[in-house]
Amino acid sequence: MIAPALSSVSMQKKDSVVMMLTKIALLMIIGILCLSRFPIIVNVAALGIMTLVFLHSLMQKDHFSFFVQLLFCNHFILGSDNGGLYNVAALLALGAYYILYDRAALNKRSLFGKTGYILFAILLGSQLIAVMANYRIGMSAKAFSFGVFLLMLTIVYNLSKLKVVYEDYIRLIYVLFIFTGYMLAVAINQRLYLIDLPIFPTGDPNAEFELNLVRSGSTFLNYEAYGEYSLSLIALLLPGILTGRT
Repeated sequence: MIAPALSSVSMQKKDSVVMMLTKIALLMIIGILCLSRFPIIVNVAALGIMTLVFLHSLMQKDHFSFFVQLLFCNHFILGSDNGGLYNVAALLALGAYYILYDRAALNKRSLFGKTGYILFAILLGSQLIAVMANYRIGMSAKAFSFGVFLLMLTIVYNLSKLKVVYEDYIRLIYVLFIFTGYMLAVAINQRLYLIDLPIFPTGDPNAEFELNLVRSGSTFLNYEAYGEYSLSLIALLLPGILTGRT
């Protein structure tokens, strides 16, 4: 029953659900090559390929697919040594798209209203004050931290230009359903250790938990984040499922 539904969601010049899932899987696998245990040339090549994958969706004018890929890739923790590389690749793809293919889109107005811009300014100012007030880190670390925040803010601002239609919500629901199944498989594997692959992260096998109850963190490698994420999905989707309006 799922296959016909998946194919029916595909739209002209837009990624089908299958293509979106394929790109997400490709990005996750290639992202593993960005870990510091690999040579720097491998890191750079992997980052370049990830940028091209994001850029492909942008060139199709399918910005929603770009958003979904980035959203679910940020569910996947590669390691503490090179975090946020998906966001870097996405920003590079946005830059290449605006410069090489559609400069007019760079000037497209955000869908944020006046209140949104005010909140953006407050958020930016608060982050700057918080970083500068942190006496435990040096200026270089402060500059890097604020730069990462600006990167995230730039991506959010560009995504605020996105107009979402009904078919996009349908694509998101299908991808969410399948990716949630993958996250569940990762969580089960963290208890049973059946699969030994980088795309099935297991976390720290020597971690100690309260009351000796092993807790699975799934792709987040953090059981609290995984639990809160799962509850948020239930709160978001359950009303629509119960009313038959999802």
